Amino acid sequence: YDVARGGFAGGQVSVTSKGGSNRVSGSLSSTFQNQDLAFGGNTGNVFGAGATNELLSGGFGGPLVRNKAFLFGSLQVTRKLNPSAALNLADNTTLQRLGAAPDSVTKFINQVGLLGLTGLAGTISSNRDQIGLNSLNRFDWNMGQSHIVTISNSIAVNTQDPTRISSTQLQQVGGNTDAKSGSLIFQVASRMGRWVNQFRGSGTLSDNSSNPYLYAPVGRVTNQSTLDSGQIAVTTFGFGGNSGLPQHNNTKNVEFTNELSVLPGNAEHRFALGLYAYGSHFNQDATNNRYGTYTYNSLQDFISNVPSQFTRTLEPTIRDGGAWNEAIYLSDAW
Repeated sequence: YDVARGGFAGGQVSVTSKGGSNRVSGSLSSTFQNQDLAFGGNTGNVFGAGATNELLSGGFGGPLVRNKAFLFGSLQVTRKLNPSAALNLADNTTLQRLGAAPDSVTKFINQVGLLGLTGLAGTISSNRDQIGLNSLNRFDWNMGQSHIVTISNSIAVNTQDPTRISSTQLQQVGGNTDAKSGSLIFQVASRMGRWVNQFRGSGTLSDNSSNPYLYAPVGRVTNQSTLDSGQIAVTTFGFGGNSGLPQHNNTKNVEFTNELSVLPGNAEHRFALGLYAYGSHFNQDATNNRYGTYTYNSLQDFISNVPSQFTRTLEPTIRDGGAWNEAIYLSDAW
């Protein structure tokens, strides 16, 4: 492996983003797939309906100053819309497949409504909406014959609403997610006779958060139903908050490298002296069961408000840490 990556194990991929040139160029494309054309189509059963997909992407580049400065940028926006499979959105046929009698589900939903949780959660869309935005940009500056400056950055934003809802839970159990990340890279390549100096500095930032519709305890009700087939099925209904929400994760990284190399004599060897520095920091809140969980052994116990147990995490799970590494290396390539 490259001595500049000392202590490195695994694979390394080097990616170069597209830059501008003296020629002005660009492209624009779009695709659209309607739910009616997807497998399952636009049916009344959200558990078997198709999805709508949209994509818009484009890129544009050209000279800011001919033969001196160039710019290129690209943007892609995606959207996926598909029905959310939740207990209160299922039809009678689907409920039978889930092992729940329709009358039991109706009693369960009505009881949850009496608790006031349905109103607190507000209006929740019956469609899961996933939106993604990605952008790549690059600036190049040719400072004569000796120095080349390159600045590039990337931005990514992804959202999903609603999310984390299972087929035997009410929509109010879910929440939404928001993920943002970005990077900035600054590079300078300089040539002075047989000497070449390459400097690179970069930074990345990532922030992911997930929030529930209800900041409330979780409710789980074990229900026993006699299905139309005569079989007895046991299903656990979910309501209230979400045991895995809220969560938050933030990560920051910085990296600096500088390498001075020379090609002496007939250039059979390339001697290099390099400096390397890398720092990272993360903060993560991954607390589970933050507001507690009520468990009911039957639907009647739920109606009578007689839980069998209540559990809760008293100490939050928050992780915070970081690292800083520095190195100096000397290499010879031939």
